[in-house]
Amino acid sequence: METPYYDLRGFNTHGILIPRRVPVEATVRMAAALLSYDMGNRSVDYTLKQYRADLEESITKQHQQ
Repeated sequence: METPYYDLRGFNTHGILIPRRVPVEATVRMAAALLSYDMGNRSVDYTLKQYRADLEESITKQHQQ
């Protein structure tokens, strides 16, 4: 049975679930923002550049399940 959420608990300490109806790009940006917060970065842009590929891979993999 398909779950209606992307499970992004592995990428941050807050354990977020994002509805699958949210576009992948928005999901990647939200996950990057929380990851950036956890890392103490002032800018989400740096985190997004560093982890975009990993986040997109995880989200795409979950989307295909």
